[in-house]
Amino acid sequence: MNMKKTLLMAVVLVCATVYLTRVSEPGRRAAQESVTPFSEWNQKVLTSIRIERAQGSGAPYTLVSKINEPESAELVRASSWTLADLPGAEVDTGGINSIVSTLRALALVGPLDEKKVKSDFSAYGLDKPRLTVVVESGERIQSTLDFGKKSEYLKQRYVKLSGKPGIYLVDEASFAALDKSSQDVRSKTPLAVVDSDVREITLRSPAGEIEITQPVVTEWRIAKPASYEASSLSVSELLATLRTLQVAEFLDGANNRLADFGLDRPEIRVDVKLRDGAPDSSYAATFGKGKDGAFYFTYDGAPSVFKASMDVTQKLTKTIPDLREKRVWKLTTRDIQEVVSGGSADTPVDIKTTPTDWSVNGKVSDPTFVEQLLSDIAQLEVFGFAPSAPADAFTAPFLTLQVTKKGDAAEKFVLTVGKELTQGGETLRYARLRDDGEVLLVKDLEAKRVVPHEGALVQRATPTVAAPTSN
Repeated sequence: MNMKKTLLMAVVLVCATVYLTRVSEPGRRAAQESVTPFSEWNQKVLTSIRIERAQGSGAPYTLVSKINEPESAELVRASSWTLADLPGAEVDTGGINSIVSTLRALALVGPLDEKKVKSDFSAYGLDKPRLTVVVESGERIQSTLDFGKKSEYLKQRYVKLSGKPGIYLVDEASFAALDKSSQDVRSKTPLAVVDSDVREITLRSPAGEIEITQPVVTEWRIAKPASYEASSLSVSELLATLRTLQVAEFLDGANNRLADFGLDRPEIRVDVKLRDGAPDSSYAATFGKGKDGAFYFTYDGAPSVFKASMDVTQKLTKTIPDLREKRVWKLTTRDIQEVVSGGSADTPVDIKTTPTDWSVNGKVSDPTFVEQLLSDIAQLEVFGFAPSAPADAFTAPFLTLQVTKKGDAAEKFVLTVGKELTQGGETLRYARLRDDGEVLLVKDLEAKRVVPHEGALVQRATPTVAAPTSN
């Protein structure tokens, strides 16, 4: 490249730089102003936020604060905000808090130098704003933000604030945090509840109707059609299925077409009743398969039908055995004072606590193996429940375990494990806790796991090695 061409390119570069810095991108005032219009506004001051996006980016919507409004069953359950255009819609608390936090932290830089600002606002995209945010306070003070195009040179976006002359700049991250559609601020998990707030669940599915209650937190019971202790784990899994069910698509105003979504006569309905004063409210949700084969759900008072991200029919179809407590007894290793075994599985073993660890038939134990056995006993689960058992099911017990709990009452439980049976390819054994108790079914493998064997539980003598003798 010759000197003449090099010099020409340098001149072009200088001119382009001058144009960008002096003409195309107007300079800023020597003493710039940083405006934080909402820094003193908190959620108690904010009463509404209206968001209008560029044409084709979704319909405008208004978020209204509920903090100063009376309680209403139609309002959103788990948030201090609601969508004015969709009463009863669940909103994403985190997403709305992000919008509020962004407004409070919003810092506008400028204004740009008036001498270099073009009179034609289209140069900054402010004739047809990309985004308009109207914020209103409790005193009915209204502020409007119009966001224009992004300056690729300054890496910021032009913005106009009502009540303030001139054009300002704002960082792109703030624009992105506010540029949300109404679906962006909707809760994608509208059936979420806190387990400890639930007092009653009524589940109607192809397996029948079951009512579950929580009279004491973490203690669940099946109340109907019969009374049984329920498994906390199984009930928590049921609530987790509801809590984590994601919305793939919001179908607003589709409630008059329930038959299209299998919701006119739903096979599954879940009523969740919460404690008085819970931050959420009780709901009744229905689930179905649409004509397109997809899975849909809605809840009473919802303004929409929701297309679900997955089909949870199997997870919500529960029988009483599915939800019953499977643990034979609620014990931990620390609860056990003594275990006495019997039956044909092995010779009797008596395991007792000592001031230091355990004794096995009066012998020094190997604590590691004893505690593993006691842990297996404490966590023993049933495979299922039998309406009855053969007359000889417990005539010659395979195993008996008498467990004594620590404490002044020295409460005792006796588990009797009887003869084998085969069910669905599984080898099981009949079991019961009392002579007149309900017939349980335990896996043969699990029954054998809790059989105490003295030889495996006592401390083994350390062999001594004789010292070599010298010749």
